[in-house]
Amino acid sequence: RLYTWYAVTDSRSICPAGWHVPTDADWTNLINSLGGDLEAFIKMKEVGFTYWMAGGTVVATNSSGFNARPGGSRGEKFGFGGIGIQCNWWSATEYNATAAWYRQMFFNVESVQRDFMAYTKKYGLSVRCVKD
Repeated sequence: RLYTWYAVTDSRSICPAGWHVPTDADWTNLINSLGGDLEAFIKMKEVGFTYWMAGGTVVATNSSGFNARPGGSRGEKFGFGGIGIQCNWWSATEYNATAAWYRQMFFNVESVQRDFMAYTKKYGLSVRCVKD
């Protein structure tokens, strides 16, 4: 499923009891613990091309067990895009009134990227919950 940032941060919580939507700091800790943006990409991306478009030069290992799949995004005023090409995950950390931090991976860019600019809070992105 793809969620707006408003759904992600709603007090009713989209995560089950004992879990939470990761903050920007949680994401940073994960990426750093895996060795940085490139190493995290290798260790988080699902192996093979069942879901991912072929491309790039590094071989994914998914050794972290994260199993990143390219769910794409849902636009604010238009349909779905990026399926098979990119994955995007919200953080619970707001950047400003219209934007929040998220992480993303593309099939042909070997890094886990941190951004707040491409998607407003009204876009639908994926979410990964973290155990408390």
